[in-house]
Amino acid sequence: MTNADDGLLRDVRTIRRLAGPPESPWSGDLAVLPVDRTCLLVDAEDLGVGWAGWSAPDDGHVIGPLDVLRTAQGHLVALPLCRETLDDVISRREASGAALTDGERLTIAVSLLRGCSALEPATSGEWWMTDDARPVFAALTYGDSAEVSASRILTELSSDTARLAGPLADAAALVLDRERLPREAERLEERLFGLAAAEPVALTAFAPRHARTLSAHRDGDLAATDAVESRGMWSALVRHVDADLADAVSQVT
Repeated sequence: MTNADDGLLRDVRTIRRLAGPPESPWSGDLAVLPVDRTCLLVDAEDLGVGWAGWSAPDDGHVIGPLDVLRTAQGHLVALPLCRETLDDVISRREASGAALTDGERLTIAVSLLRGCSALEPATSGEWWMTDDARPVFAALTYGDSAEVSASRILTELSSDTARLAGPLADAAALVLDRERLPREAERLEERLFGLAAAEPVALTAFAPRHARTLSAHRDGDLAATDAVESRGMWSALVRHVDADLADAVSQVT
């Protein structure tokens, strides 16, 4: 049975199947939810009960559920759509000759700092870019830890900017020190925001696509504002949940 044949998913429009890397972090269906939000539908069993994303903050920089949908076979988890890894976005920008601006470097750096702060140490996976240009970490069963990959990216970002070289290098060292990170991340963010204004990361060489910028302020939840179009960041976490999955998402709700 396909999603189109499942009466429980009659309000969900499935577009096509994504096979996983390099076009998406997981294999699943590219779909549009009733709230007109494009997402990736992944089988809950593929994520597992211990998946780090279950406890991800709603508006943070770790991929977590937009919704959990009941089906005739089990449950599908709606995840933000990611089309490229962050490494690929940076490499493509460099190859095009349109180097990242300091504002874009700041946006990426703060996203990596906040993402690492939200994760348990040594969580494996990859950094991706959502379709609205938000750098996020996909917790996977493979890949480097969030801290190691973030440190490598931050070191790369620091190599081609005079103004932000110092704080970016400091950020590359800080994400590797899990004892200092909770205490010093906010102070380092303030240094970065004092040197440049955050800019949306352009997903093409010349124009941003559904981009989003970061706020310099923290009010408990991680703050962000739409730069191009306003969207609801996250829908309700659970729409239809059976008892067999309730325990897996109870910590989130």
